[in-house]
Amino acid sequence: MKQIHLAVSSILLLCCSLFSQAQQTVATNTNTVVPSLVNFSGTLTDDDGKPLTGITGVTFYLYQEQQGGAPVWMETQNVQPNPNGQYTVMLGATSSTGLPATIFQSGEAHWLGVQAQGQAEQPRVMLLSVPYALKAGDAQTVGGLPPSAFVLAAPASTSSAPSDNTAAAGVSSSTTLPLSSSDVTTTGGTANALPLFTTTTNIQNSIITQTGKTGVNVAGKLNLPATGTATSTAGKNSQPQTFVASAFNSGTSTAVAQTFQWQAEPVGNDTSTASGSLNLLFGQGTSKPTETGLNIASNGIITFNSGQTFPGAGTGTVTSVASGAGLMGGPITSSGTLSIATAGVTNAMLANSSLTVTAGTALTGGGAVSLGGSTTLNVDTTKVPLLNTNNTFTGTQVMSGTNSAGVLQVTNTLTSGQTYGVLGRTSSPNGSGVLGEGPTTGGFGVTGQTSGGTAVYGLEAALSGSSIGVWGLSQSTSGVGVFGEANAGSGTATGVAGQTSSPSGYGVEGTGPNVGVYGTAGAASGATSGVYGTASSSSSFGVQGMSPNVGVYGQGTGSSGIGVDGHGTIQGVKGISTATNGVAQGVYGLTSSSSGFGAEGVSPNVGVYGQASGGSSLGSLVGGGFGVWGDTGGTSQLYVGVAGTADDNVGGWFINDTSTDTVTPALEAVNNSTDSSSLVFQTESGVNNAACTINANADLSCSGTVGGAVRAGDGARKVMVHAVQSPENWFEDFGSGTLANGSATVALDPTFASTVNTTTDYHVFLTAKGDCKGLYVTNETATGFEVRELGTGNSNVAFDYRIVAKRAGYENQRLEDVTERYQQMQEQQRLRRERMQQRRAARPASALTAAPEARAIAAPPAPATSAIGPTPPHR
Repeated sequence: MKQIHLAVSSILLLCCSLFSQAQQTVATNTNTVVPSLVNFSGTLTDDDGKPLTGITGVTFYLYQEQQGGAPVWMETQNVQPNPNGQYTVMLGATSSTGLPATIFQSGEAHWLGVQAQGQAEQPRVMLLSVPYALKAGDAQTVGGLPPSAFVLAAPASTSSAPSDNTAAAGVSSSTTLPLSSSDVTTTGGTANALPLFTTTTNIQNSIITQTGKTGVNVAGKLNLPATGTATSTAGKNSQPQTFVASAFNSGTSTAVAQTFQWQAEPVGNDTSTASGSLNLLFGQGTSKPTETGLNIASNGIITFNSGQTFPGAGTGTVTSVASGAGLMGGPITSSGTLSIATAGVTNAMLANSSLTVTAGTALTGGGAVSLGGSTTLNVDTTKVPLLNTNNTFTGTQVMSGTNSAGVLQVTNTLTSGQTYGVLGRTSSPNGSGVLGEGPTTGGFGVTGQTSGGTAVYGLEAALSGSSIGVWGLSQSTSGVGVFGEANAGSGTATGVAGQTSSPSGYGVEGTGPNVGVYGTAGAASGATSGVYGTASSSSSFGVQGMSPNVGVYGQGTGSSGIGVDGHGTIQGVKGISTATNGVAQGVYGLTSSSSGFGAEGVSPNVGVYGQASGGSSLGSLVGGGFGVWGDTGGTSQLYVGVAGTADDNVGGWFINDTSTDTVTPALEAVNNSTDSSSLVFQTESGVNNAACTINANADLSCSGTVGGAVRAGDGARKVMVHAVQSPENWFEDFGSGTLANGSATVALDPTFASTVNTTTDYHVFLTAKGDCKGLYVTNETATGFEVRELGTGNSNVAFDYRIVAKRAGYENQRLEDVTERYQQMQEQQRLRRERMQQRRAARPASALTAAPEARAIAAPPAPATSAIGPTPPHR
């Protein structure tokens, strides 16, 4: 909603003659009349202070009270402000008689109220002494008529003898006074009729009569014209007909105006069916009247408020009740009885009736259904199994038969995901999910075959004990307890997969004097695995190897082969070296391929975990989800969790490859210290001991400059710019304003004010944008300030301002001494460099260049072919 602001630029000047002009004698025939118009100037602006420049309907009210009460006079004019929103009108211009002189005859104070169309009435302005010159204008008339109307007519004969009766102002009854053509004449009037100038010099009755002070009658049309001419973009309302009541409010102890308005409004503007409606509006006090919801359309249809009820407070009346099919007795207009016809109810009547269908045993659905309609009964799948869908059985299910293909054959045709042909589970610590026994030499207890999934999958879900996911037992010297073979030509096929949820269990356990677990991957291509292990427990292992020489040895010879591939929810591959000297590695990876990996860790928790001088206290708190995790618990500040080193290359590279994520950073650093001055990020340079830090309070501190490279010209050239720095922490804001009669109030932006401390001193710098005596700032508060013109000037000049205030929480910081902090950083940098030089000097030169072949890591011997056992049959 736009709000109209008024700036009285002139004190209601009234164009009038001096009161002495009314005392001229009749003989002069001078008929000067005081103009009954008041010159008024103001300014129209919206809520944002921007000038209103379009034609606006403005209603002016005169009151006898500063607040409340009904207006004693009102009129509406179409106002055309200038580009600055300023306008000038002549109050009373809409009437041929102007402002009524009787308003000011009592000499009481009056207030002027202004209300733009569709807006609330603004605070009233008291009229000063000048408008009361209208009282002086009344001296030119006697009872509202000019003095010439009271001149005595000349007698039939003249006499030189003086008469006993003399006329007013020393004119004798025998004097003949000629009338000029400009004198006002009247042929007589009717009592209680308001006079009307039918010509410029003649007064006759108008169509308005007044009976005492109780009523006014209009014997004709009372026209309330539109506030403007409609355009294709907007229609125009009529001038409103206002009715004002006054009600006393006990809560505020004031009289409150109750204003109703009838107003004609356009409907369907800029359409071929454009019309109008008569609307009722209501407003209370100084608030503008708004729509009540009651209006009358052009065709006489009345639209009521949505809360309207009929017929009001009464009990209501039904005008007529008709009898439908099968009923008799209607229509009933006041009272009566409806009854079923003698012929009864027909089938056509039953079409609207309904019956209830109840679902029986093992069925669902049913319910009410109309005659001729339908309903659906469904099978209860909790009681009746269905084909081509999942079913759940309880109790023991027994199947027997002599079919050579098997009593039960299960086929899972799903070609993706983790599928199962048969899934067996047991909750007994000594039970078996699936038990298979083969009585013959070449038979198999359990045979599984797959083209891409898992042939046989055993899940050991016990949380304690030594239960087994899949147990294979062979008592033959050449038999195989569990045999796994992956012959898939592509994909991630697995010969044997072992998984355990027990804290002390094993997915696959192999023991033997030669090879505990031996796996070969014979696929010609793809990422097949000879041995593949996954672990879900925090202390379990997918594959664990222990040996005085090599715990787990993997060698990948293909172009895409992998020596050791570890996947685990906790650790994919864990390597521990207990050697106290030499170049020992927990996990060592080397590759000569340009796109290969020396060591690759893939895991939903931690791909590769590296630890230096013990684990940190955060190790058990931060959870997982790390590609590489570097951890250290050393008491010295010289240990590093993750280090990246390079010669003439990049020591660390962090990439967040996304185009939609605006929150996740490529690099994140956290310091959990409760001291806000603790460092989160630090850069170091060997040149001049330069450094840059970010502490836990997100304060950036650099020993160098703060600047940026910006484009110059067409962008092919870039130049360096530098930030303005200050010994104190300041925030700035900028804005513009305009003086109104030499003053303006500026409110601080609430968001800006919330970031600074305006209760302490802040500074405002002003720049005038026009000719004036000069500007100054006064009445500074926490929410705003005032701008005034020097020398009590009253110009309407525009201005710009700049505000400088101290950032909240940093009011007392000035040239903070950080010498000790930078000295500590330099000392840590020196110790790290010294330690690196000592380690380099102690490390043998051969260790820096030794190839993996020179480390004498022997591959375990392959078992004999006969140890593999018979080949499983293929179906």
